[in-house]
Amino acid sequence: MSNNLQSLYNEFNSDANKYNVFWEDHRKEIHSLIEKVLPNLKIKNNAIVIGVGNGNDLPLLGLANQFNSITLLDIDGDTLKETAKKIKTENKFELINTDLSNINQKYLNKFIHYVARDNGFFSAKKVLEDIINDQTIFPNKIVSEKFNLVISSTVSTQLVSPYSVFARLSKGIHKQHLITKSDNLAEIAAEKHIEQINNLLDTESDSYALVTSEQFIWSENEDNENPQVAKILSSPEQLLDKNIQNQLEADDLGIKGRITEKLLVEFDIVTKSEWIWQFNEKRYYLVKGWILKLKK
Repeated sequence: MSNNLQSLYNEFNSDANKYNVFWEDHRKEIHSLIEKVLPNLKIKNNAIVIGVGNGNDLPLLGLANQFNSITLLDIDGDTLKETAKKIKTENKFELINTDLSNINQKYLNKFIHYVARDNGFFSAKKVLEDIINDQTIFPNKIVSEKFNLVISSTVSTQLVSPYSVFARLSKGIHKQHLITKSDNLAEIAAEKHIEQINNLLDTESDSYALVTSEQFIWSENEDNENPQVAKILSSPEQLLDKNIQNQLEADDLGIKGRITEKLLVEFDIVTKSEWIWQFNEKRYYLVKGWILKLKK
């Protein structure tokens, strides 16, 4: 795995692109939410897609036909350019290559360096603590423009994924401490991301946010994924059972960095839905999605 920021996120996006063939049901659910939000918009001047990646789960061309302009934002500049090339009406799209977290250039190389050292635990832990205490992380304003529609689809769990990944690749008796600290950072990231979405909405018009987030993962025989849920449930479809969801919540088996309704107190929930997303041959997510409007 690469320790270069651009290459690392490029690897994440390449993996997602490879598994696109499994995503048809997931795409239909996202498209359905978009079809539900569009009639609510009295003004369709502009929209922004945060963390667009390959855009494989979004009807970007359809959105271009609805809005005067679309902003696509992603940390992976190379994938961002490739995504734009796939869309015929490129002139409608503004591309913004930026890091929503504002932490990776400053901290990531140091963190990876210390994690790789046999005696680097305390230094790696100090990096995570410095990030959490850094007042410049996850700035409230991503861009100065305000939007009629803000889309953030399965983004929050990826915001600090390099730290989660490398914490889990660390070795030694202190490994779990690093994982716990990286999980704390992921929870902060989700809270901050909701603030970012809030600050992108145009308060002068009836603007909306469309947010989706993975809740639980069912995975068998994947080295880098937690198999705990698959040991409890015989099939991923059981994730749709409310009683099972409550039990997984009680057992603290939710994906770190996910968005839940507890974080959406500043919004009215216009519509909500949930579905199973088959990501690849062995991995399934329970995804929840919301159409949101700022409370008056």
